Amino acid sequence: MDNQTEEKTYVGLDGTFTSLTPRYSFAPASDGDFIDDDIDNLRLQLDEVEQELRQAAKYGLHLVAKNSDLIQSMERIHIAHEMAVSELKGEITTLERLLHAMQLDRDAWKRRCHTTEEALDRLQQDRDHAPSHSKGADTHQLIQSRNTQAEVDRLTSALHDATVALQDAMATAVEKDAVIHRLQSTKRDMLDIIQQMKCAAANDASVRKALASKNATLHSRLAAAMAKVEMYHEAFQERLADEDRLRNTIEELTLELQTQGDHVEAKSNLMHSMMVKCNRLERELEALVGRDSTSLPQNNAGVENKDDYATPMLSTEDRTALASFDRLENFFKLTALGIILDHGAHDKLLQGSSRHTIQAWFREAMANDVPYHQWHRWLTIRIAAASPHDGFRFFRPRKSLSVEIPPPSSSPSSLASAISDFFDKYKRKSDPTVPE
Repeated sequence: MDNQTEEKTYVGLDGTFTSLTPRYSFAPASDGDFIDDDIDNLRLQLDEVEQELRQAAKYGLHLVAKNSDLIQSMERIHIAHEMAVSELKGEITTLERLLHAMQLDRDAWKRRCHTTEEALDRLQQDRDHAPSHSKGADTHQLIQSRNTQAEVDRLTSALHDATVALQDAMATAVEKDAVIHRLQSTKRDMLDIIQQMKCAAANDASVRKALASKNATLHSRLAAAMAKVEMYHEAFQERLADEDRLRNTIEELTLELQTQGDHVEAKSNLMHSMMVKCNRLERELEALVGRDSTSLPQNNAGVENKDDYATPMLSTEDRTALASFDRLENFFKLTALGIILDHGAHDKLLQGSSRHTIQAWFREAMANDVPYHQWHRWLTIRIAAASPHDGFRFFRPRKSLSVEIPPPSSSPSSLASAISDFFDKYKRKSDPTVPE
Protein backbone atom coordinates (compact mmCIF):
# COMPACT_ATOMS: atom_id res chain seq x y z
CA MET A 1 0.00 0.00 0.00
CA ASP A 2 1.38 3.38 -0.93
CA ASN A 3 1.80 6.18 1.50
CA GLN A 4 -0.39 8.63 -0.40
CA THR A 5 -3.26 10.09 1.57
CA GLU A 6 -6.69 10.04 -0.02
CA GLU A 7 -7.83 13.58 -0.81
CA LYS A 8 -11.38 14.36 0.37
CA THR A 9 -13.15 17.52 -0.80
CA TYR A 10 -16.55 19.12 -0.44
CA VAL A 11 -18.33 21.97 -2.17
CA GLY A 12 -18.69 25.10 -0.07
CA LEU A 13 -21.51 27.61 0.03
CA ASP A 14 -19.82 29.72 -2.65
CA GLY A 15 -19.36 26.74 -5.00
CA THR A 16 -15.63 26.31 -4.34
CA PHE A 17 -13.97 22.98 -3.56
CA THR A 18 -12.34 22.75 -0.18
CA SER A 19 -10.05 19.95 0.98
CA LEU A 20 -10.94 18.00 4.11
CA THR A 21 -7.53 16.40 4.34
CA PRO A 22 -5.33 18.12 6.96
CA ARG A 23 -2.33 19.84 5.43
CA TYR A 24 -0.09 18.80 8.27
CA SER A 25 0.34 15.57 10.14
CA PHE A 26 0.74 15.41 13.92
CA ALA A 27 4.24 14.13 13.96
CA PRO A 28 5.40 13.93 17.59
CA ALA A 29 8.66 15.67 18.26
CA SER A 30 11.27 14.24 20.59
CA ASP A 31 11.66 15.69 24.06
CA GLY A 32 15.16 16.83 23.23
CA ASP A 33 14.12 18.77 20.08
CA PHE A 34 10.86 20.18 21.44
CA ILE A 35 11.03 24.00 21.34
CA ASP A 36 8.70 26.93 21.00
CA ASP A 37 8.55 26.56 17.19
CA ASP A 38 7.02 23.08 17.56
CA ILE A 39 4.33 24.46 19.89
CA ASP A 40 3.57 27.26 17.41
CA ASN A 41 3.33 24.74 14.54
CA LEU A 42 0.98 22.54 16.56
CA ARG A 43 -1.17 25.56 17.40
CA LEU A 44 -1.32 26.53 13.72
CA GLN A 45 -2.31 22.97 12.81
CA LEU A 46 -5.01 23.00 15.49
CA ASP A 47 -6.33 26.32 14.15
CA GLU A 48 -6.49 24.91 10.63
CA VAL A 49 -8.28 21.77 11.85
CA GLU A 50 -10.78 23.90 13.79
CA GLN A 51 -11.37 26.09 10.71
CA GLU A 52 -11.95 23.01 8.55
CA LEU A 53 -14.33 21.64 11.19
CA ARG A 54 -16.27 24.91 11.18
CA GLN A 55 -16.45 24.88 7.37
CA ALA A 56 -17.59 21.27 7.40
CA ALA A 57 -20.24 22.09 10.03
CA LYS A 58 -21.48 25.07 7.98
CA TYR A 59 -21.61 22.91 4.87
CA GLY A 60 -23.51 20.21 6.79
CA LEU A 61 -26.02 22.76 8.07
CA HIS A 62 -26.39 24.11 4.53
CA LEU A 63 -27.04 20.59 3.25
CA VAL A 64 -29.59 19.96 6.00
CA ALA A 65 -31.46 23.21 5.17
CA LYS A 66 -31.32 22.46 1.45
CA ASN A 67 -32.58 18.93 2.08
CA SER A 68 -35.48 20.30 4.14
CA ASP A 69 -36.37 22.74 1.34
CA LEU A 70 -36.19 19.94 -1.22
CA ILE A 71 -38.43 17.71 0.89
CA GLN A 72 -41.01 20.50 1.26
CA SER A 73 -40.85 21.22 -2.49
CA MET A 74 -41.30 17.51 -3.20
CA GLU A 75 -44.35 17.39 -0.93
CA ARG A 76 -45.89 20.47 -2.59
CA ILE A 77 -45.20 19.16 -6.10
CA HIS A 78 -46.57 15.74 -5.17
CA ILE A 79 -49.78 17.28 -3.78
CA ALA A 80 -50.20 19.51 -6.87
CA HIS A 81 -49.55 16.52 -9.12
CA GLU A 82 -52.13 14.41 -7.31
CA MET A 83 -54.70 17.20 -7.55
CA ALA A 84 -54.01 17.75 -11.26
CA VAL A 85 -54.21 14.01 -11.94
CA SER A 86 -57.51 13.72 -10.06
CA GLU A 87 -58.96 16.72 -11.93
CA LEU A 88 -57.80 15.33 -15.26
CA LYS A 89 -59.26 11.95 -14.42
CA GLY A 90 -62.63 13.60 -13.63
CA GLU A 91 -62.56 15.59 -16.86
CA ILE A 92 -61.58 12.50 -18.85
CA THR A 93 -64.46 10.57 -17.30
CA THR A 94 -66.91 13.40 -18.12
CA LEU A 95 -65.61 13.64 -21.69
CA GLU A 96 -65.88 9.91 -22.12
CA ARG A 97 -69.51 9.97 -20.94
CA LEU A 98 -70.29 12.94 -23.21
CA LEU A 99 -68.58 11.24 -26.15
CA HIS A 100 -70.52 8.05 -25.54
CA ALA A 101 -73.80 9.99 -25.36
CA MET A 102 -72.98 11.91 -28.54
CA GLN A 103 -72.04 8.68 -30.30
CA LEU A 104 -75.40 7.17 -29.27
CA ASP A 105 -77.20 10.31 -30.44
CA ARG A 106 -75.31 10.18 -33.75
CA ASP A 107 -76.24 6.56 -34.25
CA ALA A 108 -79.90 7.37 -33.51
CA TRP A 109 -79.88 10.23 -35.96
CA LYS A 110 -78.20 8.03 -38.56
CA ARG A 111 -80.91 5.44 -38.12
CA ARG A 112 -83.64 8.07 -38.35
CA CYS A 113 -82.00 9.59 -41.42
CA HIS A 114 -81.70 6.18 -43.01
CA THR A 115 -85.37 5.47 -42.26
CA THR A 116 -86.43 8.84 -43.71
CA GLU A 117 -84.37 8.26 -46.84
CA GLU A 118 -86.00 4.87 -47.28
CA ALA A 119 -89.45 6.44 -46.84
CA LEU A 120 -88.53 9.14 -49.35
CA ASP A 121 -87.39 6.54 -51.84
CA ARG A 122 -90.63 4.64 -51.45
CA LEU A 123 -92.65 7.81 -51.95
CA GLN A 124 -90.77 8.67 -55.11
CA GLN A 125 -91.31 5.17 -56.45
CA ASP A 126 -95.02 5.35 -55.64
CA ARG A 127 -95.23 8.71 -57.38
CA ASP A 128 -93.56 7.40 -60.47
CA HIS A 129 -95.88 4.36 -60.68
CA ALA A 130 -99.08 6.39 -60.12
CA PRO A 131 -99.00 9.56 -62.25
CA SER A 132 -102.73 9.63 -62.91
CA HIS A 133 -104.22 10.02 -59.47
CA SER A 134 -106.66 12.61 -58.63
CA LYS A 135 -105.89 16.16 -58.07
CA GLY A 136 -106.79 16.00 -54.39
CA ALA A 137 -104.64 13.00 -53.93
CA ASP A 138 -101.83 14.74 -55.72
CA THR A 139 -102.28 17.75 -53.61
CA HIS A 140 -102.27 15.64 -50.46
CA GLN A 141 -99.25 13.76 -51.63
CA LEU A 142 -97.55 17.00 -52.59
CA ILE A 143 -98.15 18.39 -49.14
CA GLN A 144 -96.99 15.16 -47.59
CA SER A 145 -93.93 15.12 -49.77
CA ARG A 146 -93.17 18.70 -48.83
CA ASN A 147 -93.54 17.81 -45.20
CA THR A 148 -91.31 14.84 -45.71
CA GLN A 149 -88.77 17.00 -47.54
CA ALA A 150 -88.85 19.50 -44.71
CA GLU A 151 -88.37 16.69 -42.25
CA VAL A 152 -85.55 15.34 -44.32
CA ASP A 153 -83.96 18.77 -44.46
CA ARG A 154 -84.37 19.17 -40.75
CA LEU A 155 -82.94 15.73 -40.14
CA THR A 156 -80.09 16.50 -42.54
CA SER A 157 -79.29 19.73 -40.75
CA ALA A 158 -79.55 17.95 -37.41
CA LEU A 159 -77.24 15.23 -38.74
CA HIS A 160 -74.85 17.91 -39.92
CA ASP A 161 -74.98 19.57 -36.52
CA ALA A 162 -74.47 16.21 -34.82
CA THR A 163 -71.53 15.47 -37.13
CA VAL A 164 -69.99 18.86 -36.38
CA ALA A 165 -70.54 18.30 -32.66
CA LEU A 166 -69.05 14.82 -33.00
CA GLN A 167 -66.03 16.25 -34.79
CA ASP A 168 -65.70 18.88 -32.08
CA ALA A 169 -66.00 16.18 -29.45
CA MET A 170 -63.41 14.06 -31.26
CA ALA A 171 -61.09 17.07 -31.52
CA THR A 172 -61.66 17.75 -27.84
CA ALA A 173 -60.96 14.08 -27.12
CA VAL A 174 -57.75 14.30 -29.15
CA GLU A 175 -56.76 17.41 -27.23
CA LYS A 176 -57.62 15.63 -24.00
CA ASP A 177 -55.52 12.66 -25.10
CA ALA A 178 -52.65 15.03 -25.84
CA VAL A 179 -53.13 16.70 -22.47
CA ILE A 180 -53.26 13.27 -20.82
CA HIS A 181 -50.09 12.29 -22.65
CA ARG A 182 -48.40 15.50 -21.55
CA LEU A 183 -49.59 14.97 -17.99
CA GLN A 184 -48.35 11.40 -18.06
CA SER A 185 -44.97 12.55 -19.35
CA THR A 186 -45.01 15.28 -16.69
CA LYS A 187 -45.87 12.64 -14.12
CA ARG A 188 -42.98 10.49 -15.28
CA ASP A 189 -40.70 13.52 -15.14
CA MET A 190 -41.96 14.36 -11.67
CA LEU A 191 -41.44 10.77 -10.58
CA ASP A 192 -37.92 10.93 -11.96
CA ILE A 193 -37.36 14.21 -10.16
CA ILE A 194 -38.78 12.73 -6.96
CA GLN A 195 -36.51 9.71 -7.35
CA GLN A 196 -33.52 11.96 -7.96
CA MET A 197 -34.47 14.03 -4.92
CA LYS A 198 -34.78 10.86 -2.87
CA CYS A 199 -31.33 9.78 -4.11
CA ALA A 200 -29.99 13.26 -3.32
CA ALA A 201 -31.56 13.08 0.13
CA ALA A 202 -30.00 9.65 0.65
CA ASN A 203 -26.66 10.99 -0.57
CA ASP A 204 -27.04 13.98 1.74
CA ALA A 205 -27.78 11.62 4.61
CA SER A 206 -24.69 9.57 3.75
CA VAL A 207 -22.69 12.79 3.43
CA ARG A 208 -24.00 13.94 6.81
CA LYS A 209 -23.07 10.60 8.34
CA ALA A 210 -19.64 10.77 6.73
CA LEU A 211 -19.23 14.35 7.95
CA ALA A 212 -20.40 13.34 11.42
CA SER A 213 -17.91 10.45 11.52
CA LYS A 214 -15.20 12.71 10.13
CA ASN A 215 -16.11 15.34 12.70
CA ALA A 216 -15.93 12.77 15.49
CA THR A 217 -12.58 11.54 14.18
CA LEU A 218 -11.24 15.08 13.96
CA HIS A 219 -12.52 15.83 17.45
CA SER A 220 -10.78 12.73 18.80
CA ARG A 221 -7.60 13.67 16.96
CA LEU A 222 -7.95 17.21 18.24
CA ALA A 223 -8.37 15.94 21.80
CA ALA A 224 -5.33 13.67 21.37
CA ALA A 225 -3.34 16.55 19.90
CA MET A 226 -4.39 18.85 22.75
CA ALA A 227 -3.41 16.19 25.30
CA LYS A 228 -0.08 15.74 23.53
CA VAL A 229 0.45 19.50 23.42
CA GLU A 230 -0.37 19.69 27.13
CA MET A 231 2.08 16.87 27.84
CA TYR A 232 4.76 18.55 25.73
CA HIS A 233 4.03 21.85 27.47
CA GLU A 234 4.43 20.25 30.89
CA ALA A 235 7.64 18.56 29.73
CA PHE A 236 8.83 21.87 28.34
CA GLN A 237 8.05 23.64 31.63
CA GLU A 238 9.90 20.89 33.54
CA ARG A 239 12.80 21.24 31.15
CA LEU A 240 12.83 25.02 31.66
CA ALA A 241 12.82 24.47 35.43
CA ASP A 242 15.68 21.95 35.10
CA GLU A 243 17.59 24.35 32.87
CA ASP A 244 17.10 27.17 35.39
CA ARG A 245 18.24 24.92 38.22
CA LEU A 246 21.25 23.72 36.24
CA ARG A 247 22.04 27.29 35.18
CA ASN A 248 21.98 28.39 38.82
CA THR A 249 24.15 25.42 39.76
CA ILE A 250 26.58 26.23 36.94
CA GLU A 251 26.73 29.86 38.05
CA GLU A 252 27.39 28.80 41.65
CA LEU A 253 30.04 26.31 40.54
CA THR A 254 31.56 28.95 38.24
CA LEU A 255 31.76 31.41 41.11
CA GLU A 256 33.21 28.74 43.37
CA LEU A 257 35.68 27.73 40.65
CA GLN A 258 36.71 31.34 40.16
CA THR A 259 37.12 31.73 43.90
CA GLN A 260 39.13 28.53 44.17
CA GLY A 261 41.13 29.48 41.08
CA ASP A 262 41.98 32.84 42.61
CA HIS A 263 42.86 31.13 45.89
CA VAL A 264 44.98 28.51 44.15
CA GLU A 265 46.66 31.15 42.01
CA ALA A 266 47.42 33.19 45.11
CA LYS A 267 48.77 30.12 46.89
CA SER A 268 50.78 29.17 43.83
CA ASN A 269 52.25 32.65 43.57
CA LEU A 270 53.02 32.58 47.27
CA MET A 271 54.58 29.14 46.91
CA HIS A 272 56.67 30.27 43.94
CA SER A 273 57.85 33.35 45.80
CA MET A 274 58.64 31.20 48.84
CA MET A 275 60.56 28.75 46.68
CA VAL A 276 62.56 31.57 45.11
CA LYS A 277 63.19 33.00 48.55
CA CYS A 278 64.15 29.60 49.94
CA ASN A 279 66.59 29.03 47.08
CA ARG A 280 68.14 32.42 47.70
CA LEU A 281 68.33 31.76 51.45
CA GLU A 282 69.76 28.31 50.81
CA ARG A 283 72.52 29.82 48.69
CA GLU A 284 73.18 32.45 51.36
CA LEU A 285 73.16 29.74 54.01
CA GLU A 286 75.65 27.67 52.05
CA ALA A 287 77.84 30.75 51.69
CA LEU A 288 77.61 31.46 55.41
CA VAL A 289 78.30 27.86 56.29
CA GLY A 290 81.33 27.91 53.97
CA ARG A 291 82.72 31.01 55.64
CA ASP A 292 81.97 29.77 59.16
CA SER A 293 83.50 26.37 58.54
CA THR A 294 86.93 27.99 58.10
CA SER A 295 86.69 30.00 61.33
CA LEU A 296 85.13 27.42 63.65
CA PRO A 297 87.35 25.25 65.87
CA GLN A 298 88.33 21.78 64.78
CA ASN A 299 86.03 20.07 67.32
CA ASN A 300 82.92 21.55 65.67
CA ALA A 301 83.75 20.04 62.24
CA GLY A 302 82.32 16.61 63.08
CA VAL A 303 78.65 17.45 62.82
CA GLU A 304 76.79 14.42 61.38
CA ASN A 305 73.49 15.91 60.29
CA LYS A 306 73.47 18.78 57.81
CA ASP A 307 70.01 19.78 58.96
CA ASP A 308 71.48 21.18 62.23
CA TYR A 309 73.38 24.11 60.62
CA ALA A 310 71.43 26.75 62.56
CA THR A 311 73.91 29.08 64.41
CA PRO A 312 73.41 32.21 66.43
CA MET A 313 74.97 34.17 63.54
CA LEU A 314 71.73 33.77 61.39
CA SER A 315 69.48 36.78 61.16
CA THR A 316 65.79 36.86 62.06
CA GLU A 317 64.71 36.92 58.35
CA ASP A 318 66.93 33.90 57.64
CA ARG A 319 65.46 32.01 60.57
CA THR A 320 61.88 32.78 59.38
CA ALA A 321 62.64 31.65 55.80
CA LEU A 322 64.29 28.47 57.05
CA ALA A 323 61.29 27.72 59.29
CA SER A 324 58.90 28.24 56.33
CA PHE A 325 60.97 25.91 54.17
CA ASP A 326 60.99 23.31 56.95
CA ARG A 327 57.21 23.59 57.28
CA LEU A 328 56.84 22.98 53.54
CA GLU A 329 59.07 19.94 53.78
CA ASN A 330 57.13 18.70 56.81
CA PHE A 331 53.86 19.20 54.91
CA PHE A 332 55.30 17.19 51.98
CA LYS A 333 56.39 14.39 54.31
CA LEU A 334 53.03 14.30 56.10
CA THR A 335 51.23 14.14 52.74
CA ALA A 336 53.47 11.27 51.62
CA LEU A 337 52.92 9.41 54.91
CA GLY A 338 49.14 9.88 54.63
CA ILE A 339 49.09 8.54 51.05
CA ILE A 340 51.25 5.56 52.05
CA LEU A 341 48.91 4.84 54.96
CA ASP A 342 45.76 5.20 52.83
CA HIS A 343 47.13 2.91 50.13
CA GLY A 344 48.27 0.26 52.57
CA ALA A 345 51.91 0.48 51.44
CA HIS A 346 53.41 1.19 54.87
CA ASP A 347 54.87 -2.33 55.14
CA LYS A 348 56.85 -1.76 51.92
CA LEU A 349 57.74 1.95 52.00
CA LEU A 350 58.11 2.71 55.74
CA GLN A 351 60.93 0.28 56.38
CA GLY A 352 64.61 1.10 56.09
CA SER A 353 65.16 4.02 53.71
CA SER A 354 61.66 5.56 53.74
CA ARG A 355 62.99 8.89 55.10
CA HIS A 356 65.61 9.16 52.38
CA THR A 357 63.04 8.17 49.75
CA ILE A 358 60.62 10.91 50.84
CA GLN A 359 63.48 13.45 50.92
CA ALA A 360 64.48 12.41 47.40
CA TRP A 361 60.88 12.85 46.28
CA PHE A 362 60.81 16.31 47.89
CA ARG A 363 64.01 17.36 46.12
CA GLU A 364 62.64 16.04 42.82
CA ALA A 365 59.36 17.95 43.32
CA MET A 366 61.32 21.14 44.09
CA ALA A 367 63.51 20.61 41.03
CA ASN A 368 60.48 20.08 38.76
CA ASP A 369 58.65 23.11 40.26
CA VAL A 370 55.58 21.02 41.18
CA PRO A 371 52.97 23.31 42.84
CA TYR A 372 52.09 22.40 46.38
CA HIS A 373 48.41 21.85 45.52
CA GLN A 374 49.50 19.07 43.09
CA TRP A 375 51.75 17.26 45.58
CA HIS A 376 48.99 14.81 46.54
CA ARG A 377 48.47 13.62 42.95
CA TRP A 378 52.21 13.64 42.20
CA LEU A 379 52.97 11.57 45.35
CA THR A 380 50.10 9.18 44.59
CA ILE A 381 51.61 8.43 41.17
CA ARG A 382 55.11 8.06 42.68
CA ILE A 383 53.94 5.75 45.48
CA ALA A 384 51.89 3.67 43.05
CA ALA A 385 54.98 3.28 40.83
CA ALA A 386 57.30 2.50 43.75
CA SER A 387 55.08 -0.05 45.56
CA PRO A 388 54.49 -3.65 44.32
CA HIS A 389 51.26 -4.17 42.39
CA ASP A 390 50.19 -7.27 44.29
CA GLY A 391 49.92 -5.57 47.63
CA PHE A 392 49.09 -2.01 46.53
CA ARG A 393 45.51 -0.76 46.89
CA PHE A 394 44.94 2.28 44.71
CA PHE A 395 42.17 4.53 45.99
CA ARG A 396 40.85 7.76 44.58
CA PRO A 397 42.92 10.71 45.84
CA ARG A 398 41.40 12.91 48.43
CA LYS A 399 39.92 16.27 47.39
CA SER A 400 41.43 18.01 50.42
CA LEU A 401 45.15 18.54 50.87
CA SER A 402 45.01 17.81 54.59
CA VAL A 403 46.40 14.55 55.93
CA GLU A 404 44.32 12.59 58.42
CA ILE A 405 46.30 10.40 60.78
CA PRO A 406 44.45 7.12 61.47
CA PRO A 407 43.83 5.92 65.00
CA PRO A 408 46.68 4.09 66.71
CA SER A 409 44.79 0.78 66.66
CA SER A 410 44.90 0.64 62.84
CA SER A 411 48.51 1.89 62.30
CA PRO A 412 51.63 -0.15 62.87
CA SER A 413 54.11 0.70 65.59
CA SER A 414 56.78 1.63 63.04
CA LEU A 415 54.50 4.28 61.49
CA ALA A 416 53.63 5.71 64.92
CA SER A 417 57.30 5.89 65.92
CA ALA A 418 58.18 7.48 62.56
CA ILE A 419 55.50 10.15 62.95
CA SER A 420 56.57 10.76 66.58
CA ASP A 421 60.21 11.17 65.54
CA PHE A 422 59.14 13.47 62.73
CA PHE A 423 57.23 15.79 65.05
CA ASP A 424 60.11 15.78 67.55
CA LYS A 425 62.44 16.84 64.76
CA TYR A 426 59.99 19.54 63.68
CA LYS A 427 59.86 20.90 67.23
CA ARG A 428 63.65 20.92 67.47
CA LYS A 429 63.96 22.78 64.16
CA SER A 430 61.24 25.27 65.04
CA ASP A 431 62.60 26.00 68.54
CA PRO A 432 66.42 25.94 68.82
CA THR A 433 66.19 26.02 72.63
CA VAL A 434 64.68 22.52 72.76
CA PRO A 435 67.41 20.01 73.58
CA GLU A 436 68.10 17.22 71.18
